[in-house]
Amino acid sequence: MHTNFIFGASMEVQNLPVMLMAKRVNLEIMAEILSFCEKPQNKTKVMYKTNLSWRMLQKYLTQLQSLGLLEVHHSSVRYATTIKGLKFIEKWRELLEFL
Repeated sequence: MHTNFIFGASMEVQNLPVMLMAKRVNLEIMAEILSFCEKPQNKTKVMYKTNLSWRMLQKYLTQLQSLGLLEVHHSSVRYATTIKGLKFIEKWRELLEFL
């Protein structure tokens, strides 16, 4: 998949710098979800904050859980970033700094 960066234009998403692109890549969406879920969040808040459809959100939440990057707090059905997920966010930020 090829994406076009708009160099010189950037924004902050939950203290996570993001390059504005024509289309977000999977890793960027994953990083946004993990960053937002550093404090446990419910699905609706994650969906609105990341601007994903319910269907796409389900796909990403399932994928992040299967990778061990996100966990569910069953008592209140909230999603929280795991230690492994926090490491992912850290590496993502390092990559963005490199670019």
